[in-house]
Formats: sequence, structure tokens, C-alpha cells
Amino acid sequence: MLIIDLVSDGSPLKNLEGSIGKSRVTISKTFIQICNRIAYFLGGYFTDEGFLDNLKNENRLSDNDIEKARDYINGKFKHTLMRNK
Repeated sequence: MLIIDLVSDGSPLKNLEGSIGKSRVTISKTFIQICNRIAYFLGGYFTDEGFLDNLKNENRLSDNDIEKARDYINGKFKHTLMRNK
């Protein structure tokens, strides 16, 4: 619950390291596990496949587009904010 509280306040992971005495990697993995559990219990749209189905239907995406999105979701950079330069 502490991780959720701190993340919900907008604290960056770097700041959380000092607050709770765990590494960013441990905090990140724990947060991802919590999010996955919540998504599992909510089901449907909140799961990766439910989200992809909704994305495909709303945007008329091809199977190839969905496969690229699935690869991104399963990739190691899925929780990285993408910024345009």
C-alpha cells in the first residue's frame, strides 16, 4: 500500500528509493505486480488482451498493428514514458 500511496502522489521512483529503502527495480517490479493483480480482478478491458481488443475495434487496426502493440506491451520498455524531441 505504501508504494501505491507514494506513486499516486506523483513521486518518481528515484525519490521512492530513499523513502522506503528499496531499489527502483524492486519498487517497479512490485508496482507492476500490483497493477497486474488489480487488472486480473477487474478483468475485461483492464487486461492487456482486453485493452488490445478494444483498441483494435475502436481504431480499426489490423492484426499486424495489434501484434506490434502486443510486442511493445511485452517488451522491457513498456513502462517507459515515450517523449517526442
